[in-house]
Amino acid sequence: MKLTSFRLKDQTHLKDMDEAGLITPDIEASLPEALRARLRQVRQAE
Repeated sequence: MKLTSFRLKDQTHLKDMDEAGLITPDIEASLPEALRARLRQVRQAE
């Protein structure tokens, strides 16, 4: 849902969840390519 909405506050929540280890490689692999691209965008903005 956070990757779908992708508002600034959603991006912040994604960053926090990623840093806490809640976005596992299995979860990432199950995402469609468009959402994986958004996740990469959040990670690169750090």
